[in-house]
Amino acid sequence: MALEPHCVHCKKGHKFDSNCLTVLQQKPKAEAVSNFIFWIANLDTYSQQLFIMERIRACKRLVDVERSHNITHYKGYIIPFISKDVEIGKEMKEIRICKHSFMRLLRIGEKSMRSLQNHVYDGTTPQRKINNLEPYWRKRYKEVIKPPLDAFFEESLYPSAKKHPKHSDVHELDSDWSKRKVYGYYCETMGYEVLTDSSGRTTLEPIKDYNGGTERQEVCSWTSFLRYWAKEHPKLLVSSKPMAAGGSNNSIGSVREKKRKAAKMEGGGGPYLSKMPFN
Repeated sequence: MALEPHCVHCKKGHKFDSNCLTVLQQKPKAEAVSNFIFWIANLDTYSQQLFIMERIRACKRLVDVERSHNITHYKGYIIPFISKDVEIGKEMKEIRICKHSFMRLLRIGEKSMRSLQNHVYDGTTPQRKINNLEPYWRKRYKEVIKPPLDAFFEESLYPSAKKHPKHSDVHELDSDWSKRKVYGYYCETMGYEVLTDSSGRTTLEPIKDYNGGTERQEVCSWTSFLRYWAKEHPKLLVSSKPMAAGGSNNSIGSVREKKRKAAKMEGGGGPYLSKMPFN
């Protein structure tokens, strides 16, 4: 953490003679201070304000006891730190810094500091702000991504699924389906085709002359599709494939793997794109 060994007056922005931060030239102590800065940065604003107010109260008590005339640059603030080293902790507890060094370390502006000081002197606490705004990505998911997914599952998947023989609330798709195929079918109904290369990476390409009755809609990613399925339709399953003679669901081998090997032989091992089967 690169910090100058001098203080900066937050109001005027000029340097004044002080040695408050010279301790940061020692690497163990600088790391202890940086650990604290990272820790407090992860707290919410209200918790940060309460901590700073507690340090202001502690400094005020010291000022009242010692009756210092130079209160502006009075070294009454305990330098903030977090350290697992006991010896470093003992040394850091004895270090005091002035208000402007304290503000510089915790990136506190003049107005914020004055407001917190007024709360301390008046015996009040800052008002806790509650953010009721919905994140943009969640709003976009609810308004743009989720409605077409709901319609696809209700209109395209559930009619072709059959009820489980033992559990009436569970529906099963035919064993010819897979979640990859369902995702490809979903993208196709939205106006896109799924292409995959030899490494298994997928891309979406717009279907030419798409006539799905409506304009192309935005589709979700493969990962988001799986999360939606697991959360919204946990009882919609894909039937297991019947066991082959060798005791395996696919004794001949993976069809997809065979296609990849064949494409590598034809193209000299380079990447290829092939349309995923939907039916």
